[in-house]
Amino acid sequence: MNGPVYPILVKDFWPRCEVVDKVEAEREYALKVAEDIENNKGKTREQLGLRAFTETEIRSGVSGSEITLTKSNIAQLLGLSNEGVFKTFTP
Repeated sequence: MNGPVYPILVKDFWPRCEVVDKVEAEREYALKVAEDIENNKGKTREQLGLRAFTETEIRSGVSGSEITLTKSNIAQLLGLSNEGVFKTFTP
């Protein structure tokens, strides 16, 4: 790779990203079921062609590839456990 590839990928990633949390995943599922209620009711996300939802995700497409970032992806990349308590500073 020649040139400033990384900054270009980052600039390409963020404008196209969407955050999918539990509420958005349920909405996505409900819309898919509503397309054909008789045939789709009671099916799983995977049976409807949707990705499995386990945690909040940041989804985007970069250079023709689908990219998904999650808390567990980042923890694994950094070699950290995916557990813990977040504390904010309070004076």
